[in-house]
Amino acid sequence: MVIAIDASKLEIQDKTGTEYYAETLIRGLLQSLSTEHSIILYSHKALPQEILTIHPNTQNHIINNTFLWTLWGLSLALLKDKPDRFYTPASIIPPIHPKRSIIVIHGLEYEAFPQAYSLFRFWHLAIFTKLSARWAYKIITPTTSTKEDLSSEYEIKEEKIMVIPSGIPASQQKEKDSIRPEIKALQQSEYIFTIGRKELRKNLITLIEAFELTKKDKLELKLVLAGNPGYGYKDIASRIQKSPFKQDIIELNHITDKEKTALYQNAKVFAYPSYYEGFGFPILEALEQGIPVLASDIPSSREVGGDMIQYVEVDNISAWVNSLREILDLEPQEEIITKRKEYTKQFNFTDTINKTKDIILE
Repeated sequence: MVIAIDASKLEIQDKTGTEYYAETLIRGLLQSLSTEHSIILYSHKALPQEILTIHPNTQNHIINNTFLWTLWGLSLALLKDKPDRFYTPASIIPPIHPKRSIIVIHGLEYEAFPQAYSLFRFWHLAIFTKLSARWAYKIITPTTSTKEDLSSEYEIKEEKIMVIPSGIPASQQKEKDSIRPEIKALQQSEYIFTIGRKELRKNLITLIEAFELTKKDKLELKLVLAGNPGYGYKDIASRIQKSPFKQDIIELNHITDKEKTALYQNAKVFAYPSYYEGFGFPILEALEQGIPVLASDIPSSREVGGDMIQYVEVDNISAWVNSLREILDLEPQEEIITKRKEYTKQFNFTDTINKTKDIILE
């Protein structure tokens, strides 16, 4: 069997959750698929030899055109190569594709919060995700809430959608990576931590306002925002500049895995105020480090966090303040820290990879 995979996410240097997912799944499939199968990895440029040698029957087909890479370039490549299966872990299915094409749809954030996207980006996602869902032989989603969204928004039959929870992205720490002085300095501070692209759908303005009110009773408290700017960042930056405590709002853009681990480990609480998420990798990353998590009360967060975390109504600032104060006043308990860490063990990529492989080979 010839299995084609969209491996374009492997080329991204500053990976977020979905890119980590894509890389882990592709590597896992290459390791677990038997040698009777042939693998084609499609990418914009040559992939590292280390990836191509994981499975002995792997080819890297490079699609050079940069304009409409998936819709045009990948379509023509699939037409030429005629693979038996096509799998995309974090993108869309091109118009020309094998009958048995499998797609992972992580969430419909753009439908839930369209104002957080440029007009072009919104319509591109809305049109081609819907088409991909209809073209797909099978759809994989990481949560039941995303499955329900797909079924209701796009009228996709539920039996076509398979829920396979994600694992926790493995740390990509490198020996040469160092921790910046400003992050090291935070080890002596009491701070609220959040990570993710700084965009409007992440609801950071509500978190900033809750932080300001909480800080009135806890003068040493800081707020650490990690992640690159995204759509609507100007509004977030403007709100930070207006804050009477702007000197205690620490903005970090891209951080290394080593820095991310340090920030989780030393945080008093991890806050996740999003309006919508498909899965919510940071919730599990925080629990894996044993720290308390306060998240907006949305279906995917409840599905991922279970009873291990606290939930707050998305826009209820007073509720955020009360919950933050409550958590910050608690002394760490070793028993609860251990429970958080143990809870995350059920989210492992071995299961995700094996179940995905079964669907591809079905």
